[in-house]
Amino acid sequence: MRNPVYWARVLFCLAAANVFATAHAAVIFVKWDSAGANNGSSWADAFVDLQDALAAAQVGDEIWVAAGTYNPGPPGDAVSTFTLRNGVALYGGFAGTEASRAERDWDAHASVLDGDVGHDDVIPPGWPNGWNITTANSAQIVMASGTDATAILDGFVLANGSTGPSGTPAGDPFMYGGGIYLVGGSPTIRHCTFRHNLAAFGHGGAIYCHNGSPIIEGCRFEQNYVHMGSGAGIYLSGASAVTLSDCDFSGNIAITGSGGGEGQGAGIGSFSTQPLTVERCTFEFNTARNFSSAGGVEIGRGGGISSFYDGLTVRDCIFRNNLAEGGAGIFTWGNTTIVNCLFFDNRVYEHAFGGGGDGGYGAGVAGESFQSKTTTMLNCTIANNTGKEGVGFLALWNHTCVMRNSIVWGNTYTGEDVWGHDGQFQGTHSIHYSCVQDLLTPVPGEDPPDPTKYPGYVITDPRFVNTAARDFHLASDSPCVDAGRNSDVLPEMTGDLDALPRFSDDCLVANTGLGDPPVDMGVFERQGLPYVTQQPASLALSAGQTAVFSVAAVGSGTLTYQWRKDGTNLTDGGSISGATTPQLTIAPVALSDAGSYDVVITGACGSTSGEPATLTVASPCEPCDANCDGSVNGFDVDEFVAVLSGSGSGCSPCQGDVNGDGSVNGFDIDGFVTCLSGP
Repeated sequence: MRNPVYWARVLFCLAAANVFATAHAAVIFVKWDSAGANNGSSWADAFVDLQDALAAAQVGDEIWVAAGTYNPGPPGDAVSTFTLRNGVALYGGFAGTEASRAERDWDAHASVLDGDVGHDDVIPPGWPNGWNITTANSAQIVMASGTDATAILDGFVLANGSTGPSGTPAGDPFMYGGGIYLVGGSPTIRHCTFRHNLAAFGHGGAIYCHNGSPIIEGCRFEQNYVHMGSGAGIYLSGASAVTLSDCDFSGNIAITGSGGGEGQGAGIGSFSTQPLTVERCTFEFNTARNFSSAGGVEIGRGGGISSFYDGLTVRDCIFRNNLAEGGAGIFTWGNTTIVNCLFFDNRVYEHAFGGGGDGGYGAGVAGESFQSKTTTMLNCTIANNTGKEGVGFLALWNHTCVMRNSIVWGNTYTGEDVWGHDGQFQGTHSIHYSCVQDLLTPVPGEDPPDPTKYPGYVITDPRFVNTAARDFHLASDSPCVDAGRNSDVLPEMTGDLDALPRFSDDCLVANTGLGDPPVDMGVFERQGLPYVTQQPASLALSAGQTAVFSVAAVGSGTLTYQWRKDGTNLTDGGSISGATTPQLTIAPVALSDAGSYDVVITGACGSTSGEPATLTVASPCEPCDANCDGSVNGFDVDEFVAVLSGSGSGCSPCQGDVNGDGSVNGFDIDGFVTCLSGP
């Protein structure tokens, strides 16, 4: 083993390299009420204006923004904006004391980019309260055109952006994107909330994207509004190719008058020629409607999503309580694939104009096309929606609905002279291995449906666990359990809407004799053998601390638990409690408690073992023992350096804090070198 002088030189060089790197990739601090030097060098001396931080930032820098409200410009400035730059990352959600980005909480500490720069609010009659309309605020809050993925906006609230000021010419950029305006850019947008943003007589209340490819993840779109436009949450046009996942769209409103291309997509309005995939998102209480109850022939389509071109894929999403005149959940004009999606409590209504009317169909999904197009629905559940006709799904003109392994049940239709299956679904369709209410109920005056066209059909109650509570999991006696066809399951469909495994054989249902367990119908797969949804985590503690191992699982019947140490069953007593519950506690831990812990979970169909978790116990807590192996030597150097850089394993509470000041930094290096050379 090399001598301590060698390690001292190594650590000095590493520390110097770290300082050099920091000088070229700085953290710039912003805190609206900072009373220090206003130079961004620390929380105490933070910039009070975010624009000053953006002006000072260099490529590779991060800007940390404390909770508070930040305006893009001075009062009365209607064209102010924050401009994203390549290589500069903006992070919000700090309390203003954090030493690492991992400590922030963007929900508890809101860093608000607020477009309200002091205009008088004018809210015309019939418009939603809360939007400043006639006299626009800042126009777009953020400009992101021409950026790439290194331009990062993460952890902010963008509120009260307002485009379409009085006198703005039609087609002007200031008509679009109240929250973010993006042309030809591909920024990274994560963990942001877009609230009360407006595009008046334009598109994209929260985000307008033309020919862009942004990454949008983990964001919330709440109560954004477009008047005589589309895409209150997000509007896509040109050749935009967006990566969109884990977002919530709630309370957004898209309004149409009488022109085409308006009121399409309260959550997302996609007019992009490129494919769009939407994954693990929730759409609720969004509205696409006509501005007036009289006059105008255009209807609001797509309370959740409206898509014009081919290539829409919606996977693992929930659509509930959305409202539109057509397609309250999804309205599509092109080839579309919908997988593992749940539609419930959505409503469509007819918009009357002149001597006729339009709308009131497809509360779940509606497809319309003059060319031959297809919407394919796999393992979806469409239940308890309301409308005039074709409430579950409706295919207009040359559009076809292909449905596999899905459930359409309990939808309420109110149209006059609507009978039989026309209430649940209408249009050209191909339905296999699905449970559809009134599938074989004839429409008066038409030939009875031919059962041979619907292989594997189920026309009896799917037996949801609790429809009144909107729990659409399948009960143990559901005819939809193990009733689907495996060949209709895409390779990427490894889990259901709960992210639990597909092809889980439920032992409470008679075996079909088909070999591999058949897939269930609908979005939820009833689990047979217990399936662990949360595995216990390994722990590294010091003697005297408390160890807690937790597990979560689902499965048929009542689940029981038995924790084991090194393969031997544990019982309550002494320091052990919870040996037969989902949570095992050892308090206090001793050196003899070190070992491998796992849990056996038993249900009606059998038993499953959780993954083993290791408990490592050190005595006493030794900050110089960076790798927690019980000895202080050269093998601790790599882990100590990792701790200095913020990427250490955290194997003990005092790991690396040699001087005991509560943090690990360069001030601990001298003490660590001393540890290596002796006590």
